[in-house]
Amino acid sequence: MVWGSAQPHSVEDMVRRAFCDPELAGAKSKDELVSSGRLVAVWARDTLGLPSDAYFQKTQTTKNLETPWKHLQGSEGVQHSASSTLLLDDSPLKARLQPLNHLCVKEYTSEMRLADLQVVSEDSTPYDINAYYNLDLTLLAVIGALDAIKWESNVAGWVRSGGLSLKGADNANRPA
Repeated sequence: MVWGSAQPHSVEDMVRRAFCDPELAGAKSKDELVSSGRLVAVWARDTLGLPSDAYFQKTQTTKNLETPWKHLQGSEGVQHSASSTLLLDDSPLKARLQPLNHLCVKEYTSEMRLADLQVVSEDSTPYDINAYYNLDLTLLAVIGALDAIKWESNVAGWVRSGGLSLKGADNANRPA
């Protein structure tokens, strides 16, 4: 499931780009994105319960995971809950209702996008070590977290017990 706090057209565009799937790339709506079978739902700002005057404004939002848990209850025989959910978001405030289900990621800024584009530009070679250290490594960290929790029976319990801690992390590969 993807649940963005942007407007539906923006979330749909992000999903198409993020999944880089030709099937999803041709989809025109969130319903088509879901019907591909790769996602159980694509939600956007219209599912956050905002008053109409706040919908078009830059306003603080909260993602109450109880909402998708109820909506998706029993879909594909899976009971969704705090034990099965990890919310990836750049805002701790959005996850304030279920903080033990939150993996806070860095906000993807325009500066980070420019650095990423530079790495894949014609001026960058695969062996350009300076370009490598300018990459945003958030996605790799998320992959690591997902790999770590895939066999856990309780996501919130895993987070509570320190599953996301960096104790003992090796920073030896980072430049000084």
